[in-house]
Amino acid sequence: MSDPHPHGLPEGASGELPGEPNATGWEPLRAALPALGVLAMMNQKALGDLSGYGELRAVHPGDTVIQEDAEQGRLYIIISGAFDIFSTVDGKEIHLARVGEGECFGEASLLIPAPASASVRAVQPGSLWSIDRDGLSRYLAAHAGGGGALLMGMAQCLAARLRASNDQIISHFMAQARTLTMARTRPMPIKLENTKTEESFFGKLKSSLSSTGTGRKPKIRTEIKL
Repeated sequence: MSDPHPHGLPEGASGELPGEPNATGWEPLRAALPALGVLAMMNQKALGDLSGYGELRAVHPGDTVIQEDAEQGRLYIIISGAFDIFSTVDGKEIHLARVGEGECFGEASLLIPAPASASVRAVQPGSLWSIDRDGLSRYLAAHAGGGGALLMGMAQCLAARLRASNDQIISHFMAQARTLTMARTRPMPIKLENTKTEESFFGKLKSSLSSTGTGRKPKIRTEIKL
């Protein structure tokens, strides 16, 4: 007998977008995901198949989706709304990025298990679709074509984030380099050293005439005798 709920959806799931939330605050989703952002390369059938392997959740401003340093193993795709990604250093929040519709986050920890490197907080009302590591593995095993398109979208998301990080790093070091260059090329005040200058010819002549050994300066006659 075939499983009437191949994706593990509970009885009574309405399939609406959104539907009734389950006990965890997430809701099963049978309707196709929107073809945007990281999902843009997937066709409607692939999106419909994928939707059943994950869950949909409504979010409100101020909701923390991911906490920095907490265990994290889910991929999140933004269906609507906007989210801030930030890190905390010495008790101060450092804003890293703002992501919106069609973008994703959490993909790095999904592929390489590790604590979250940053926090994610909702800044607008919206909805998130999420899939965990087990759900992604099952989808990839059952839907090679759609799985390839999904992985390509995730790779593009990672590449875009890496490029943005590189640009920030380059801008930071370029600013430091400009500061150092300006400091080195700033005009320096000219200092005159108290050094003895070389005497002219007439100065040397005067010195030699004055040192006759008698301590007296020789007299130079200026009259002309006939």
